[in-house]
Amino acid sequence: MQDCTEEMLDDIAAIARRLAPGPGVRETRVPGLTVRRLEDDLPISCMPDHLSASLILEGSKECASGDRAWRYTRGESLVSGIETPTVFHAIGASPSRPFLTLSLRIDIQTVAEFASRAKILPSDSEVRSPAFVLEATEDLVCAFLRLAELTERPEDAEFLAPLVIREIHYWLLRSRIGPKLLSLASSGTRSYAIAETTAWLRGHYSEPVGIESLADRAHMSPSSFYRHFRLLMGMSPLQYLKQLRLYEAKRLLLSEGLRVSSAAWRVGYESPAQFARDYRKLFGDSPLRDTRRKGEAVPA
Repeated sequence: MQDCTEEMLDDIAAIARRLAPGPGVRETRVPGLTVRRLEDDLPISCMPDHLSASLILEGSKECASGDRAWRYTRGESLVSGIETPTVFHAIGASPSRPFLTLSLRIDIQTVAEFASRAKILPSDSEVRSPAFVLEATEDLVCAFLRLAELTERPEDAEFLAPLVIREIHYWLLRSRIGPKLLSLASSGTRSYAIAETTAWLRGHYSEPVGIESLADRAHMSPSSFYRHFRLLMGMSPLQYLKQLRLYEAKRLLLSEGLRVSSAAWRVGYESPAQFARDYRKLFGDSPLRDTRRKGEAVPA
């Protein structure tokens, strides 16, 4: 990595520390731009509700979804092309050596717009991952630095931040992952059909669905749909659906204080006992113990 890129990463990290003096996720004054600071390496389960490009400023991170895993470190970026349930941890993070990352919400249609104007084509090979690790170029880091600086200049951010955000989209498209990212936004590709199906599932996870109906939505045979879904997502369609339900149930339990049985029913489970078994298998503990750990003793 070039010395100037290292200096820019140091500058962004200094801004990130001011924005996030303690652990957690902080929204910035630039819409769609957040800072995450972690001071331990405990695993965190999450279900993102948007696509993002995250630039690592300090430390390293491991992420896993389905049978896919990514490890990336300072100066690298994880770019998500599909929202998918994820477990991650910051490797060796501590209060004296925190993990810092800057994350920007991305709009895949903006990527498609630039591709159309620049006459860039989607990847001619099948996409085999919902996210991509990218070594950030000097141009990309420079754009992130200018965006980070705008968080401390709100009078300028209103006018300039949208331009820099579009520039970041452009550099993502021009990177080696650009054609793969574009495949997820290009109607007519199998990757696009799977991405559209996952988007539909995120809005209909509580409904009873089967492989046949999902395959029909994707205009594929059931066997072809199953194979391509698993190839891209690292899990089967029904495994993806189950995880969507369980992540939403966990949110309902911990954020809204629902009873275990009510959360199970809300996300589409007919049996609270089956829900509890699946929840423990995914998260490592029972839903009731999770609520009690959060100080919300919610009866089943």
